[in-house]
Amino acid sequence: MEAVLQLQKIHSDSLKQQIVSQTEEAFLAHAHFGLGLWMRNKWGLWRGSALAEYFHTLGIYHPDDMSGILLTCFYRSLRQQDWQLDQQVKHYQAYWQAAAEHTQRWENDPMYRATLQARQDSSVRAHNAQLLITEKLALPPGARLRVYIDYQCGLLPMGERTLLEGEVVQWVGDDIEMKITRYVDARKKAG
Repeated sequence: MEAVLQLQKIHSDSLKQQIVSQTEEAFLAHAHFGLGLWMRNKWGLWRGSALAEYFHTLGIYHPDDMSGILLTCFYRSLRQQDWQLDQQVKHYQAYWQAAAEHTQRWENDPMYRATLQARQDSSVRAHNAQLLITEKLALPPGARLRVYIDYQCGLLPMGERTLLEGEVVQWVGDDIEMKITRYVDARKKAG
């Protein structure tokens, strides 16, 4: 593929050595928004260039997928590995097929949608519980706190806040009981 030969030409030997010192996964993750973005823009993968049309003949339509294949082929060429182009194409096609099936089921199967929403809600609850545990570990009784309380009523100008400083007394469920040692009202500071 001419594009891979171009990539080999424009990279110095020292940069190629840095690339091959990485795993394929690390290189692809690092290069997607750098070299991959450059290829997508410079080589017209968004605009239907001849290279994009070539990928269309393979059944690859998204520029991110095109640049991903190019990056993988480039990496494998540097490592003198088989590109396995057919497997790469099948991988991206399977991804888009699964995405289309998911969208179809999401839009037309209420039980499928409810099941996934329940999983997501459960995942969010578990994540929030983990954050709370982390906060409790970071803020044990005696820990010093400095927090700002924003005014929430319509009578005061927005942006005014009260500073509270103090220490954690205890956790009561998901809330902190705090001994306030300093209170600074923003309205009283001005003037």
